[in-house]
Amino acid sequence: MAERYLDGPVWSARDSAWLDSLSAEDLRSMVRHLASSPVASPRLRLRAAIWHVMRRGMARAGGGAR
Repeated sequence: MAERYLDGPVWSARDSAWLDSLSAEDLRSMVRHLASSPVASPRLRLRAAIWHVMRRGMARAGGGAR
């Protein structure tokens, strides 16, 4: 899944459904990550923030991503 955000399209209908399922804490984390990103490209910053929140979710679910 990481490859999709690193090499694939930035957004899709599936991403919209995923975004709708995020908690307020996840959204705040994504915004903080976007604001603190050293990456200049807005597209890459968005991809990094999405991956950051996805990894947090996997870690909470016991998926091993830390």
